[in-house]
Amino acid sequence: MGVSGHIRRESAKHPSCSEEIGNALEHAWCPVLCSVLFSLALAVPDPSHEALTSVIENTWRDTAGMVAAGATLVMFLFLPAILHSAARHALHTPRHFGPHCRLVEPIILAWVGRLPLIAAIAALVHILAGQDDITTFARGAILVVLPVLLFFVLTGLHVFGQGRWRDGRTGRLLAPLWGLYRRVEALGERYHVAVCVAAAVLLLVIGIHPPIAAWLGPITVAALFVAVAAMALAGLTRMSSRFSYGRIPLILAVVGLGVAATGRTGSAVFLAAMLIYGLACFIHPGKASRGERGLALVLLLTAAAISFWAFRNHRVCPSLAGCNLIAGVAAPAPQEFRSSFTAWQAARPPDQANTPIHFIAAEGGGLFAAYYTAMYLAKRSDAEGEDFARSVFAISGVSGGSVGAAAFWAIRHSGICAVPDAAPDCHQQKVREMLARDYLSPVLARLFTWDLLDTVLPVSSLDATWRLERATQLERELVRHAGPSGSGLAQGLASSWTPPAQVPALFLNATRVESGNRIIQSPFATAQSPFYPDLPLRIEPDGGGDITVATGAFISARFPGVTAPARILVDGGVRQFVDGGYFDNSGIETIHDLLRRLPDDAPWRNIRVIMLTTLKNAEPYRPCATVAPPGPLDEPYRPCAPDRMQGPLGAPVTTFLGAWHSRMQMSRHRAADYWDTTRRQLNSDQAVPIVQYLLPLNGHNYTVSWYLNQNTFCGIEKDLNDLLLEGYRQRKLSHRAQALNGEGPRCQ
Repeated sequence: MGVSGHIRRESAKHPSCSEEIGNALEHAWCPVLCSVLFSLALAVPDPSHEALTSVIENTWRDTAGMVAAGATLVMFLFLPAILHSAARHALHTPRHFGPHCRLVEPIILAWVGRLPLIAAIAALVHILAGQDDITTFARGAILVVLPVLLFFVLTGLHVFGQGRWRDGRTGRLLAPLWGLYRRVEALGERYHVAVCVAAAVLLLVIGIHPPIAAWLGPITVAALFVAVAAMALAGLTRMSSRFSYGRIPLILAVVGLGVAATGRTGSAVFLAAMLIYGLACFIHPGKASRGERGLALVLLLTAAAISFWAFRNHRVCPSLAGCNLIAGVAAPAPQEFRSSFTAWQAARPPDQANTPIHFIAAEGGGLFAAYYTAMYLAKRSDAEGEDFARSVFAISGVSGGSVGAAAFWAIRHSGICAVPDAAPDCHQQKVREMLARDYLSPVLARLFTWDLLDTVLPVSSLDATWRLERATQLERELVRHAGPSGSGLAQGLASSWTPPAQVPALFLNATRVESGNRIIQSPFATAQSPFYPDLPLRIEPDGGGDITVATGAFISARFPGVTAPARILVDGGVRQFVDGGYFDNSGIETIHDLLRRLPDDAPWRNIRVIMLTTLKNAEPYRPCATVAPPGPLDEPYRPCAPDRMQGPLGAPVTTFLGAWHSRMQMSRHRAADYWDTTRRQLNSDQAVPIVQYLLPLNGHNYTVSWYLNQNTFCGIEKDLNDLLLEGYRQRKLSHRAQALNGEGPRCQ
């Protein structure tokens, strides 16, 4: 908006209401945007509901849960006041209101801070009305908190009482509520600067040491960032108005830096935008002050420098923000799969020569899938002893399944549960210590500090070995929670397996961004066969021949948006890798390919394939119809879900989700049909039973996130216990149930 426009607004006696709304949002759009985005993130996604439930449920479980719950309450008390103050600061400019538009600014100030409260109410109502099991304590806490939040929201109606309601019955009813809230709001306004400074300092502290964030909880960490971002962006808006006749040049510069961080194309767009802005300032000097022309020159030079850097280093660092190249580690010469299987079979104890050999396919699904995979293997290892633990030859993991496989591998590799004096439930205890944790809060702490800084200012491009992105924190948290049993997570994949060790071989599936092909990370170089093409089984970074087990697990679990793509320098160029679930979320494709490349003399009668999946993902994707179609059906139908997205924008998303789900089912059925046909054709000489181990979702929430409610962990264990007990009873092995150890001490 130019100077002439500013003068025109002030000289107008009666600006239109739409003009006044635009004038207000021109100044206050940053705090409003922060409030809207945070509110949507809190109210809509299921992982946010799970995080909010977890904060409530964990209040009484331990000290960290109590601190996190208290911090969340404090932030919800002060966040509305901080957003109110940020909007007021942005609007503190010469303004003119006509008589019919005087409510515009009060409405913005009153409701910008109440939007997160409305979102919290919506999330809590969803939790109460949803199908997930919550404890009586959580239900009671929600019923206590809801009226308080609703009261604070209703006090926002006071802005409408300044008109016709002021002297009416409604105004008199709202007056006491408004008076009480004004005292709370005055307290927040009085200390909002101190609270904002404290939030910034706390955000810096958890950025330096992210594990502290687990004491605050994910909701508090996100609210801290929103508070700091709203005040900072409001300040940039004010600075822009001082430098120029426009309100957004500094905001535009921040957004442009983020766009430039994507690489050469983004930096060129940033340079073009700054060039246009500079030309506007210098071609029309009457509208631009000397300060604005100086600012335009600085921004133009900055854009030129970043573009030069991007074009010069595009091979090593194609994305300036988050260059974050994963460095390789030294590794021995990798082994070949077929010969390694033969060596592993020969190294088995004589009494296990004719016992089953297990190939495990672990599907993806965040921390839920990780805990399910690791706990299934742990419970069977504790119940059946070394016979089962040493019988697992390979685990093909995808996303969270890879993390669970790495956790179980770390326990087996350490040998901590193989000593004579180990507890009967040693494997289960170690899985709880490693995975029943808050992995989300430390990741958010890094996202809102170093990762965000690296997006605006490409710090990581100064040194290709710096890793500032948030996925790094996931690796560190897994190693930290593993303790002594996780020392092997920092060693290379090629060193993670030898035939005498009798530990599972990890096959961690990822997807290459450039081609969409599946990439397998394993201890082996290739899987060769005279009948099939060689199957590559490694990523070999330049400067080092291998990647660590923890890094490989989280390369397989990198879902964009949650974590950035992994970038590895291979053959002089950067390759990007994302979540293996893009290609196949079941992990069975890799197992299928490995079985076809086993030696001809493999003990086929002893091989067993177990597919770990949830009952939800095991259900075939069926077409839906509003009413039952007439006549016979080739396949069963289901009623159309009301939340299915339709139309030109929603239909592609619905199609993608349906095709992705069907693709996973096709992989399972194809593998099962192939080996069933092989068994019949070869008269059972190569019988490979494939068992789909289904975990029913009995009330607990299936959420793809890195933070789960403790009840979800307990529910997974309870369902596993029920399924394993039923299997042991059918085989008359009920004595093995003694080692299952219920659901752990935190579930009592």
